[in-house]
Amino acid sequence: MSRLTLLCAACALGFASATAMAAANCDLMEGCAARACRLQRDTEAAQARNDQKTLARLQKAQAEMGHCSDDGLRMKREKALQQAQLQVDKRTNELAQAQASGDAKKIARAQKKLDSAKAAYKDVQNSPL
Repeated sequence: MSRLTLLCAACALGFASATAMAAANCDLMEGCAARACRLQRDTEAAQARNDQKTLARLQKAQAEMGHCSDDGLRMKREKALQQAQLQVDKRTNELAQAQASGDAKKIARAQKKLDSAKAAYKDVQNSPL
């Protein structure tokens, strides 16, 4: 291999390990600091892919970080969890009604909607602040 090839490979490995370390560091942070870190990481990735649409969205979100507060993020998450729980409750009631009707197609449809609502709830629950 030529020296240039080895140099390029070393640079690529260094970039990949730096990116992996940045991802790990973001996971150790909480609240607004973690959000700012993830936005920076995602912005760099969008720049590397030359994804202008995503880049514009991420830069807008970064510009709005001045209004970020940990309490605000917690409240937003609690609200999202409440809304997701309401959806799960609604779908549970729909399933009970479908089961009462005895229609297999309605039951299957209602079960699928309930499963989707539960998955959405878990996504919100597992998402970082």
